[in-house]
Amino acid sequence: MTLAAVLNAAKRKYGFLTDRDVAVIAKEDRTRLILVRFNGCRALVPAQSVQHLIEAVEAGGKDYVRDVSLPASDPAMRR
Repeated sequence: MTLAAVLNAAKRKYGFLTDRDVAVIAKEDRTRLILVRFNGCRALVPAQSVQHLIEAVEAGGKDYVRDVSLPASDPAMRR
């Protein structure tokens, strides 16, 4: 799948991303900011760091990632 296809699909899914989507974005545009929501917090992290953050959050077994998405400010969400 191409970056353009992932971004178009994400827009149709209100910005939500799958693990595969994040992998494509990380490969093609590693510094694109991705929103990761967990517990009562959220973080904007580069695509290349999303998997690492998910693993860190879930490592203790007391927290989990609710969802991963493109932020509303991402240019792909404005088209």
